[in-house]
Amino acid sequence: MNKPDWYISLGEDYSKLHLRNKHLHALIDPNTGIDSVHYDDIDPYESLECFFTHMSQSKKGRKVLQDSVSGIVDHFLGPDWK
Repeated sequence: MNKPDWYISLGEDYSKLHLRNKHLHALIDPNTGIDSVHYDDIDPYESLECFFTHMSQSKKGRKVLQDSVSGIVDHFLGPDWK
């Protein structure tokens, strides 16, 4: 995976290193160095729409989006808006 077209990314499994090359997503176990590569239908780095669509496809992704929106609303409206 030491190629310039692969870059560090994020993923659901926090115990693994995530690399991405457009639609390809590699997960590497830092303890063993064993990796697996799968194809994602949506490249989350292609556009903001693709990012939000990709994130909304998983339970953890939806939770991150929900918490982010709540944090932004809290920031702009203050803690007393609820």
